[in-house]
Amino acid sequence: MASLAILVMHSGRWDNDNCYVDYTIEGVIFKESSSYKKLYNVIAMQLDVDTNVIKLKIEYKVKKSKTPMLIHNDMGVRVYIMLKKAADDFNKYPICISKMDNSSNITELCESSNQENDMVTSISNNGIADFETMQLSIGELLEPLCVLGSGSCDGVISDPCNKYVEIDHVYKNKATLKSVMENYAIKNKFQYRTVRSNAISVFTKHATSKLIGGIVKPKLVDHKRKYTPSDIRSDVKIYLGVDVNYSLAWRAKENALISLRGTTATSYSKLPAYLYMMNITYPGSHIRLKKTKKNESFVVYLKNKTCSCGKFQYEEIPCEHAWAVLKQKSLTVLKIYEIPIYPLPDVAEWVIPKYIMYDKVRPPKFKRPPGRPKNKPRSKTKRELIGLKGKHTCSTCGVACHNRRSCRNRPQEV
Repeated sequence: MASLAILVMHSGRWDNDNCYVDYTIEGVIFKESSSYKKLYNVIAMQLDVDTNVIKLKIEYKVKKSKTPMLIHNDMGVRVYIMLKKAADDFNKYPICISKMDNSSNITELCESSNQENDMVTSISNNGIADFETMQLSIGELLEPLCVLGSGSCDGVISDPCNKYVEIDHVYKNKATLKSVMENYAIKNKFQYRTVRSNAISVFTKHATSKLIGGIVKPKLVDHKRKYTPSDIRSDVKIYLGVDVNYSLAWRAKENALISLRGTTATSYSKLPAYLYMMNITYPGSHIRLKKTKKNESFVVYLKNKTCSCGKFQYEEIPCEHAWAVLKQKSLTVLKIYEIPIYPLPDVAEWVIPKYIMYDKVRPPKFKRPPGRPKNKPRSKTKRELIGLKGKHTCSTCGVACHNRRSCRNRPQEV
């Protein structure tokens, strides 16, 4: 589908003669089959406008008409595209943008009988903001920048990436407010202070590892992508305009990976329910192995007529291990396909007893470090066990115990 380039004039005003003056001009490209919503989003993205706070009014002027034409639906977009395609001049029919407050997205917070104080946000002249909240849980969250759903009351801001902070704004929860203020303070280069609800709460003046982890989390979704802490430092410098050290970038990456993939303790806690459903779906899925007293195992190769015990190849008569294989091989091969295989049901349909849910499977306490253990030496070769060691000899005379630099048996020059 063909695309269309248009001029967008914004940050201006309409004078008494209905002329758009004191404007800034930019250009955008959109497809001819676009709807009004797509055109609106393209212009809002180009102008970096938050549609939750500011509403755009799209207009353009036609010759012999003093009143500008308003685009407010799909029909208006199609009419504008036809006029733009018929025009031979690129500067013809520019779009004029007027910005208005989107009052429909800012409403009063629903009243509650248990609520005594409202959230009050005030910014003083020296650039320090005070916040008083009631009954907010203290603690850091693993996902400070996760996209939250809309609140139960209209007008509650739930976007943690909101760029506009004003008085009387209402946020869904503490995590959203915290993320918005951290981004806003870093971009506008000021410090803010919060009133402590207890002696445990603290405040910071820098980009935390959890804030940075929420920003870089989308780049770590693909496990094959190499995204190092050095890349995180450069991206934070571009996005937030601050310098962070390597250890902070490393912790931010760890927080993002925990938020995406979870922890080992969470994975181990799912094992009892999985094994319970596996045992119900496949009653014979558990295999019991019996070891000898000396923990010995015997391997039989029928093709080569050998056994790890040595009797088969020495006596040339099948040993007891070979006879067990010959007896059970034909029967077990035929019985493989007797049992029907059923897939496990969906996780939402699992019915797990309480005693299985209460079973706690903990991960290992210590993580095995990479490399060979220090107390376990490597296995020595046969040459080292016998004690054969190479002797260094002189390359000039061939005698041992010295080299050619200290050789005294050199042939004399005549």
